[in-house]
Amino acid sequence: MNWNFNQLQEHFFVYLEQTDQSDLFYPLNQALPPLTKSIKETLETLHVQLKSTAFATSTPLYIGLMGAFGGRSAALNALISKAQAGDSVAFQAAHALLVEPNYGETIQESINALQEAYQRQIMPEAFQALLRQSTVMAWGAFETFADNLLKWTIDADVNILQQLVAAGTEIWGEKADRWHKKMQEQQQATPNLSVGETYALVRARLGRPVNLQSAQTLYKTMLAGNAQVDASLTSKDMQMLEARRHLFVHRQGIADDKYIQKTGEKCQNGAAIEVLPEELRRYFRAITQAGINLAQAVEQII
Repeated sequence: MNWNFNQLQEHFFVYLEQTDQSDLFYPLNQALPPLTKSIKETLETLHVQLKSTAFATSTPLYIGLMGAFGGRSAALNALISKAQAGDSVAFQAAHALLVEPNYGETIQESINALQEAYQRQIMPEAFQALLRQSTVMAWGAFETFADNLLKWTIDADVNILQQLVAAGTEIWGEKADRWHKKMQEQQQATPNLSVGETYALVRARLGRPVNLQSAQTLYKTMLAGNAQVDASLTSKDMQMLEARRHLFVHRQGIADDKYIQKTGEKCQNGAAIEVLPEELRRYFRAITQAGINLAQAVEQII
């Protein structure tokens, strides 16, 4: 039996940008409560980075859908026509193409080609590499967001810095003392710098302090145990996302006892870990919710 487009999405990650709740990042498109400009810009940057990652993962699949068999010419002509008509969003045009009745037959041929590639296990490593890479990129987008938001908050309220140094002792031990000492030295050497700028310089010397564990502790300290933030930062999907990102970057995706113990994933030591399309979608949703919760919670304390 041939797949339809929904079945294709069960086996491949394809992101279609929408304007309603069907969009993967819909919560970021909603009318959120008013946010300070810097917080809003930080959240918008997260949105852009997540969408870019989703599009990057989808691009080879779009090429396959638009390029296989007789669909290639029809697809390109349709996109050119839509661009000439003033539609500047290529992926929206691609989506319109996928549901356009006149091209249904050629698109179905393309879906059949991808179905055969999946069932015959043609280049499975290539498709899996896309999902792994997107997992790493998605985590990077969240880590950058959390770090930038933390820096901005310190810059906006100097008193928060002392709270975070105290919390840092719990996370980094002796490193926190070195961090604090470097902060003081840098402030004395460059008194005209803001606290946030000083923090950025010190962070560059001592390394990034924001991983999931430190983000949980730092934001819990800073936000006085905001329940929504705590829940989003300790969710199973966020923990799995960070653990897999570490595995893909540092162990070529090969599970070890530490990974198995941390995640509870049912696999053998030495197994190659794969990412399913639906898992990647869950990671995107988890980051989206964590980002919104953090931005709104920080807004309340500034």
